Amino acid sequence: MEKIQNLQKCTLLHDNQAWDYESNLDEWECWAKTYDIESIKQIPSISFDRSDLAVIAAMNNAGVAMGRHSLVQKKIQSGELIKPFSDKTVSCQQRYYVTTLQDQHSKRVELFIDWLKHEAE
Repeated sequence: MEKIQNLQKCTLLHDNQAWDYESNLDEWECWAKTYDIESIKQIPSISFDRSDLAVIAAMNNAGVAMGRHSLVQKKIQSGELIKPFSDKTVSCQQRYYVTTLQDQHSKRVELFIDWLKHEAE
């Protein structure tokens, strides 16, 4: 399915809360913008509240899903999923940091958290 035009004949599957609550087609729109593809809003879509549900739907031929490589890599290697556009990936710019409970922070962790908050402003 290497031709982008074939997406018009598919259903887009997506995590409705991938980036923010009610993010809708944000992932697909970002992907389309990255590759100068015309808006994909007119393509039928189904949204889920968890990304794994979109992947399961894709595995059951319900449409084309977007997934994080680290989460779908094994399914691609096993042949359960395919990459319809192997050369068109988008790197996620979001990062998550996990730390100890607030009352157990070391001075280094506190300084790092303060720095992160300052940078985010």
